[in-house]
Amino acid sequence: MKNIILNISLLFGLLLFVPAYSAAPLPPESIYLHLDKSFYVTGEIVWYKLYLSNTLKEQPITIRATVANPEGKIIGDDFLKSAGQRGVDGYFKIPFDATTGQYLLQFTVVNKETGETTALSKAIIPIYNDLQPLPQQVKESASEIASSASDISSELKVNITVPKSTFKPRSKVAASIKVTDASGNPVAGNLSITVLDKELLQEGMVTTSTMPAINLFEEKIYVKGQVHDLQGQPLNKDIIGAFSGDDQSIYYARADETGNFSLRLTEFQGEKPIQFIGDTKKVELIEVQLQESLPYKATTAPPYNDRIQEYLTYSRQRKKIFQHYTTLESDLQVETLTNKLAKRKPHQEWNIQEYEYFEFMYIFFKENLSPLRFQFNSDSTYSATMYNPSKRYDKFFSGKPLFIIDNVVTRDADFVARMRMEEVKKVELFFRLKDLNKYFKLFGSSGVVKITTFNPLNKLPVQETTNNVTIRGLQPKATFPAFDPQKVSGLRQPFFRPQVYWNPDVVMDKSGTAAINWHQTDDRSTFLIQVVVQGENGQMGYATQEFRVE
Repeated sequence: MKNIILNISLLFGLLLFVPAYSAAPLPPESIYLHLDKSFYVTGEIVWYKLYLSNTLKEQPITIRATVANPEGKIIGDDFLKSAGQRGVDGYFKIPFDATTGQYLLQFTVVNKETGETTALSKAIIPIYNDLQPLPQQVKESASEIASSASDISSELKVNITVPKSTFKPRSKVAASIKVTDASGNPVAGNLSITVLDKELLQEGMVTTSTMPAINLFEEKIYVKGQVHDLQGQPLNKDIIGAFSGDDQSIYYARADETGNFSLRLTEFQGEKPIQFIGDTKKVELIEVQLQESLPYKATTAPPYNDRIQEYLTYSRQRKKIFQHYTTLESDLQVETLTNKLAKRKPHQEWNIQEYEYFEFMYIFFKENLSPLRFQFNSDSTYSATMYNPSKRYDKFFSGKPLFIIDNVVTRDADFVARMRMEEVKKVELFFRLKDLNKYFKLFGSSGVVKITTFNPLNKLPVQETTNNVTIRGLQPKATFPAFDPQKVSGLRQPFFRPQVYWNPDVVMDKSGTAAINWHQTDDRSTFLIQVVVQGENGQMGYATQEFRVE
């Protein structure tokens, strides 16, 4: 896209092969964040690598990666597991309708003993909407994006070598990286690398923070929120439940004196719907408020200069090109792993269509002598109880049964009693204490009724459904969509993208070397290779290298 003709001097050619590094000592217990770019445009993907300290070596922890817009509203929320490694990586797809502003990317952990949240790392990310006019305060900012190269002081010497100083568009570039310590000994470890158009993007972003003096962090996925009754009063040390249709189980948590709670969940990827429910013995109907924002508000406009304006112009042109060829500039390839859905064997079940037709479900249960019994009350509503077959008790459970209708929970027996039989496909009953305690715990201790309809009800007209939420679990793995000339649909289709390559997990062998290759796009410019290195003992290194595409 850019066609700037420069005379490459012999001096530049010689400098291309000079190692780039700094020998300044690294501050102890530092955490580094490497982002593939220093600013972004809507529709692009933020790729990142978080380097953890030696304190967390071989300690599996769960890290929450959260993105907030300039008003503090959470627009991205995923969990990353370290698996005992000293680094985690991930990504965030920027919505096309995001507004221009300074966004917050934050990484937090939870103290396993106190439940307190601690920030490991933060970064302010400028994001621009290239399809909307820039706000006036952005145009007036006229500032540069601060260089981040000084944020890493290298303990390691990092040498980046490319075979020549200039390449042609769509050519394959092979880079070799050599890492040694101050004495010249090879160092094994791991590195992240970004390759981008320097004239448009300058470099990737690197930030540093200090490791908190805590090393016992939560390993499970968790949900934090606040619970209160329908009058808005926080629950005080009450137990709340969370039903998961995927797991066919109920999780539980205890609120503190102010109604705040932390709910731990089994590991899963992507999204999962859950429904919060109250304890019938205390406060049955509750309302739950999950964290929707961070204590953040952008106080400055994102930087603006001629280079950023040029990038936005080219970005709009690229979007038109990809739209014309019905392709995507950044086609996110996400690893498709399906969470295994749990199945619970019922203690009694009916395929309703095999039975004589009755108008309402309460008549069906009455005529078939089911353990589930309905009673018509003086207020013209139905209540229900489940028979307890335990030899010790040999009577009905004292509390209300829990109804699961198309994986939505309610205790509204009147609603179930009046369901039309023709709508119901299957009914399953759970009434044995051992299984009730194992899967449904306190909240299903009076029996559980699972009802499947022919046309699943997305939202039941009962009050409990106001607490249905969708939560995010572990972020699925994704691979940077590197350009491959062989996969372009037509020979005449151009491919422009200033961010050429990103790889957050390159392994250096015992000789301290790594070989990396990629294909250049059709862009003509000066390109920058930026590498952040972490040795096997936690030492850090940093280097950059330039080359031309003409």
